Amino acid sequence: MRKFLFLITLVGGLQTMAQDEEIRTKQRAIFIYNFARQVVWQNETELDQFSVGVLGTDPVVQELSKMVKQGRTVRDLPMRVRRITRLSDISRYQLVYLHKQFNYNIDQVLEFAKGQNVLVVSEGYGFNESMINIIETTDGFEFELNETRLNIEGFTINNGLRRTSISTAERWQELYQASFQSLEEARSLSEEQEQALDEQKAEIGTLNQRINDQRSLMDERRLEVESLKRESEVQNDSLRALQLRSEAQKAAYERREQQQQVVEQEYEDQIEARQQEITRLDRNLKQQKQELEQQAIELEEQNRKINIQRQELNAQQWFTILFAILAALAFITVFFIWRGYRIKRKANETLAIKNAAIEAQAREIDQKSQEMEQFAYIASHDLQEPLNTISGSLSLIDGQNLDDVGTSSVKFIDEAIIRMRKMIKGLMEHARLGADVEFQHLEGLELLEGVKTNLHQTIQDKKAKVEWGELPPLYGHEVELSLLFQNLINNALKFTVPDRPPEVQISVQEYVETSEQFWLFRVQDNGIGIDPANQQKIFGIFQRLNSRSQYEGSGIGLAHCKKIVELHGGKIWVESELGIGSTFCFTIRKVS
Repeated sequence: MRKFLFLITLVGGLQTMAQDEEIRTKQRAIFIYNFARQVVWQNETELDQFSVGVLGTDPVVQELSKMVKQGRTVRDLPMRVRRITRLSDISRYQLVYLHKQFNYNIDQVLEFAKGQNVLVVSEGYGFNESMINIIETTDGFEFELNETRLNIEGFTINNGLRRTSISTAERWQELYQASFQSLEEARSLSEEQEQALDEQKAEIGTLNQRINDQRSLMDERRLEVESLKRESEVQNDSLRALQLRSEAQKAAYERREQQQQVVEQEYEDQIEARQQEITRLDRNLKQQKQELEQQAIELEEQNRKINIQRQELNAQQWFTILFAILAALAFITVFFIWRGYRIKRKANETLAIKNAAIEAQAREIDQKSQEMEQFAYIASHDLQEPLNTISGSLSLIDGQNLDDVGTSSVKFIDEAIIRMRKMIKGLMEHARLGADVEFQHLEGLELLEGVKTNLHQTIQDKKAKVEWGELPPLYGHEVELSLLFQNLINNALKFTVPDRPPEVQISVQEYVETSEQFWLFRVQDNGIGIDPANQQKIFGIFQRLNSRSQYEGSGIGLAHCKKIVELHGGKIWVESELGIGSTFCFTIRKVS
């Protein structure tokens, strides 16, 4: 009984704590509402409602919502209360409340509220960490104002609010320590009460188990007694039934004796009549047997004649079927021969038309290609003349006495002429790629050794490492393939990260696409990498991704590579990551 009284007292204490927490939440909501009334916003005249946002799942939202339903306003503006799930939504509210127990970073919250006319009211944070900071004490709530932040954000504070606030960090620390100690005591008491409640629950569970065991035992005993009663009643009923059955059997035996005598007499009369009937039937059966034997002989003769006729019919039927099959096969054969002839003739006509169209297109493409190459060569050659004229004029001007601006201008023009000559030279080389190409069998190792020899000085200057494994024999144009590898390796040595020695690794593997066999080459480096948005752009002619002051070049090298790969029946692409490096992949048709 004493344990049950303690349990009732403990439950009452928990209910009292819950009621105290509800009162604290209401007080907290009143404080927030008073702050809204006693602080003036710069843009109040532009507002049509006053919005209050609460970060986290704090129950103060319900109390503030009750105030809204009661018709509370902030300087005649209707209130709106919402929970805030994202910090980016803070700018939509005039007042934002957050409690430290929900682990929000106060600096991030203030950063999102900066310059947005948002008043940040916090609880449980340190002195001067927020705009208005609340602390819960044993007697209620206290608060402090960070007037520096409030003035920066343009808020005007009511003097009454200023007088009731905490003005020193020492006082704030005292209240915080007192509040922390009270909270620890309450938490310790709550843990003790919860532990006692768990012990009481365990004891009650044990008692309930014992009561249930007793009830189960009583139910078993009651079932046994009822079973014994039913067995006794069944036995008594069986005895009475046996007595009645014995008397009935005795009377039935006497009746059977009398009936047996009558039945025996009738049975003897029936036997005699049946013997006479059997004799008569035996004579009839002998006569029927003779008739059946005669009929069997006649049926056997008829079956023999029918079998002979059936054999003749089967022979005629198989001959008819065989003739029909042979006629059908002959018809099908003639039909397919005729149909194949029609299809083949139609296919030959279509193929002749397509071949003529392809030859016309090839001639047209070849003519246009020659015209474009001739145009590019003539244009590039003709562009050299004005450049030579400009260069000669500059040499005359450069000999005159010029000021600093004039000298700089002449220098810039001279550099532009040099770049233009390089671009024209690259354009002429690009136009001549593929002209009079004769493919031959090449050794991949000898090809790359020659390229490495050409780039020997650059590799030494850059302290670079250029490596490759086993290389297969190739079928192509030696000069153009050398230019392909040289351009790719030269780019890897040029576009490097400072203080990171260049590393170039060349690998090759077999590759099959649409039933055609290729060699797939990979030229991997550890350079600056290429943005995914520019990975197709780099293969265009004169396309540059970096300034000339950082990396030299005319912007035509990768366009050369693309044209060389396509002339050898392959394609080229790049796989890259900024700051990590690039891998240029290209295919060359494999010829056995």
